[in-house]
Amino acid sequence: MRRWLVVSLLFVTLLCPAQQRRALLVGVANYPEESGWRKIHADNDVRLLDSILSESFHVRSIVDEQAKFCNILKELAYLQNITSHGDTILVSFSCHGQQMIPVGNAEPDSLDEALIPYDAKVKYSSDYHGENHLRDDILSDCVSKIREKAGRRGLVLVLLDACHSGDSFKDVKDSNYYRGGYPVFGSDNTKRNVYKDLKNIVKLSSANDLSDVVFISACQSYQLNAEYKVPDDKWYGSLSYAFAKAFKEDGLDNIASLCLDIKSYVESFNKSTRQCPEFATTIDALQMLEEKPDTTIVVIDDCGNHDCADTQIYWIVGIAILLAVIIIAFYLWKKK
Repeated sequence: MRRWLVVSLLFVTLLCPAQQRRALLVGVANYPEESGWRKIHADNDVRLLDSILSESFHVRSIVDEQAKFCNILKELAYLQNITSHGDTILVSFSCHGQQMIPVGNAEPDSLDEALIPYDAKVKYSSDYHGENHLRDDILSDCVSKIREKAGRRGLVLVLLDACHSGDSFKDVKDSNYYRGGYPVFGSDNTKRNVYKDLKNIVKLSSANDLSDVVFISACQSYQLNAEYKVPDDKWYGSLSYAFAKAFKEDGLDNIASLCLDIKSYVESFNKSTRQCPEFATTIDALQMLEEKPDTTIVVIDDCGNHDCADTQIYWIVGIAILLAVIIIAFYLWKKK
């Protein structure tokens, strides 16, 4: 009887595959000169993430000419095919980002957001209409299919270390250290609103047969995504480097702690630009991270600079200093 019980348990174990952790890392650092995109340091991101994830994840990566539009879709389809119920999936994009005139009129701000594969071009022309731009709706559909395969016990984490900002930032200083900042792509050069909610970009449907998902963008839609220089003189994407540091500390056991640390690191890297990551998620414990900064008191000029002080913050700091002075004075008086 015991023998049959052992055999039955082994049979059930073989029928139920173990939960896996899988990662797909996409990076484009060296775009073709004719594409119009400047060089960035996305290859450093891929190497960094591969080094910290390879111990606990099955990692696949594609970089530069490997990361053409069709190859990215093939890798996402392969990832979908091998994903099983309960798997944890991480997909990371390190590349340029660009807003573009949408196909159809369904976008709330009349714009699509796109990640920029190796074979996409910066400008609309008679022979290029944006067919190699990885539009938000295409990526969102791919992620939704992976969520279906991962099921309700799974988790999908998507890192977008790119920039979704529009033409307000095209003249920014030191533009070589930013991922994006190009004019809106399209034959229609009408200026569009760049204040974009990440939750309008991705599909966040919740259902019993779908895994939870966390999308993390490196910056708010009205900000540039600045690269970060570490002490050894290497440049990394702000989000990729922040994730690497947070993952070493938190792993994936506590997603809320991981995301809070990512937010803290990105903000500390780019204090001068006030860059803040943006989150969209189905996890209730992370809803607080979806709250947007108060942009109504921030004016952004043609170069993307903040030329109006946040008076609300100054009032809070001033009151705090005044209270501290009163407490110290009271303490000294009591001591006498």
